[in-house]
Amino acid sequence: MSSTRIWIAAGAVLVVVFALVLSLMGCSSREERRPLPPMGVVDTYTLDDRTVMGVLAQASDLVTLRHDYVVQGHLTSFKELWGMKLPFTTDDTFIALHGTLGFGIDLSDVQVEVDNRRRLIYLTLPEPYVVFNEIHDEDTISEVLRDSWLNDTTYAEYSSFIAELKQTQQDELLSSYEFRREADRRTQEVLTDFLRKADATGEYEVVYR
Repeated sequence: MSSTRIWIAAGAVLVVVFALVLSLMGCSSREERRPLPPMGVVDTYTLDDRTVMGVLAQASDLVTLRHDYVVQGHLTSFKELWGMKLPFTTDDTFIALHGTLGFGIDLSDVQVEVDNRRRLIYLTLPEPYVVFNEIHDEDTISEVLRDSWLNDTTYAEYSSFIAELKQTQQDELLSSYEFRREADRRTQEVLTDFLRKADATGEYEVVYR
């Protein structure tokens, strides 16, 4: 009788152990079917070029470098006969213009590349151009130094001379290396400041190419 009880007890233990093994195998199988995140990987914000362009668009009014200037000259006209200047036909008008020239870039042409892994924003800026060249009419000085009743300077001649003065100042400014360098520095300073202050791009470093 004692031996029979021992075998019964041993069988009961085996049943319990077998049940536990099956239970653990079932749990393990369910765990294997559950997707687990890769080790060491965390969800991060991904920045794209369209978001960067949206931030840059807000700086459109600030990337233009303004330069005030004063340019002056003499508008002189006279009558000729057979290639010779006729006496008493000379008109001479002194003109001084106060103007403002704007020099900048088209932000829609900026090329953007984002390196999310290294938190870098690469910007390639387009060639700058003259945005505007305006004359302040209220500050324009026009003084007639010589007026001939035999010759009247036309409005077309006056307008053409004004355009020449404006173009002369514009060409002089654009040929200045210092001015162009200052315009580039100003543009980069403004764009970098906007990107640093924006929530979407504030953690990224800006690199110009």
